[in-house]
Amino acid sequence: MSVCFPKNSPAESSLFPSDDSSTFWTTFRVWLRWTVIGLSLTAMVAGALSLIPKAVPPQLLTVEKAPFKIEITSGGSLEPLRTERVISQCQWTVQILSLVPEGTWVRKGDIVCVLDSSEIEEFRRAREVSLIKAQSSLEASRQQEEIVRAANERRLAEAEHLRQNAEMDLFEYTNGTHPNAVGKLDDDISINEDRLRAVEYDLQFAERMWMLGYASRPEVAAESLKSTTQSEQLRRLAAQKNLLEQYTHPRQDVLMKHQLTNSRLNVIRTELANSLALSRAALAELSDERRLAIYERYAKAATDSIEACVLRAPRDGQVLHCNNWHLRSRGIKTIEEGKSIYFSQPVFEIPDQDHLKISLPLNESLITKVAVGNEITIRPVGFETLDVRAEITRISPYPVVRSSFAP
Repeated sequence: MSVCFPKNSPAESSLFPSDDSSTFWTTFRVWLRWTVIGLSLTAMVAGALSLIPKAVPPQLLTVEKAPFKIEITSGGSLEPLRTERVISQCQWTVQILSLVPEGTWVRKGDIVCVLDSSEIEEFRRAREVSLIKAQSSLEASRQQEEIVRAANERRLAEAEHLRQNAEMDLFEYTNGTHPNAVGKLDDDISINEDRLRAVEYDLQFAERMWMLGYASRPEVAAESLKSTTQSEQLRRLAAQKNLLEQYTHPRQDVLMKHQLTNSRLNVIRTELANSLALSRAALAELSDERRLAIYERYAKAATDSIEACVLRAPRDGQVLHCNNWHLRSRGIKTIEEGKSIYFSQPVFEIPDQDHLKISLPLNESLITKVAVGNEITIRPVGFETLDVRAEITRISPYPVVRSSFAP
């Protein structure tokens, strides 16, 4: 870059004095050269700086404390949370007469399945006849028990009466009959002794009179006969008393005591016999009651089974037949019209479509990070935009190996 001025112009004369013109022009040219160089370097540095990319300011985010989320991708089974299963309460093996098709929507109380109850009705009619006979037998047993009870009371009263009579007879003999007999004999002996003394006195008087000649020999003989007769009478009375005290009284006392003991034992035997008779009657009644209870249970079982032949829907929903999956995979159905079902066999079920559950495997390393009651979010396959809120309800306490035979 350079600048030119006209020769002898006022500008030249004012800017460059004539005395130091060469020095001035040299200095000016140096200054001008460095000025141009500085401007060029400034332009080059500015261009270089314009080519350097500007630094982007960092994007900073605020970090807050929150639960650590774990995402797991796993296959599982989707099932209803609750399923109302209806089983056969009929205690007979019967056939299915009618059954609604699988997948039918029903309401609570609708008839879903009807079983054949003709055989059960015949059984109930036969048991009703046996039930009537058992009731009659039980009534007869109860009446027989009342008769036995009355007969027992009568026999026991008779035995008690005999015992009381034996006690009274012994008491009467001990305190009345025997003392009276002994007393009477003592009185008779005393009277006869007095008579004997009187007769002996008369005999002695007659003998003195005979010796004096005032009495005859026949009179003395008559008095002697009276004395002998009275002595014999007194001897017989003494013998009777001895017989009574030595033989009759002990034998009679033993006999009456034996009768009393026997009457008391008879009371005990009567009580035992009454107890046995009453026990036999009670056993007969109990046997009839048991038989009646058995027939009543048979009749009730038949009645309940007839009522159980009509299966109704326990809730609103879709009917699913309880066919065995293994047999069904081979084309065999166990639940359909014409098939026989047994007691407690599942017939159909109605799942709860509003509440579902998912069973899925979980690695053992994650067991400690989950717990029952934790809330989780499930995103089913094919519904990536659908988040389903769920809750963990159960964790298996031990590893479960899925069977290869499971569907």
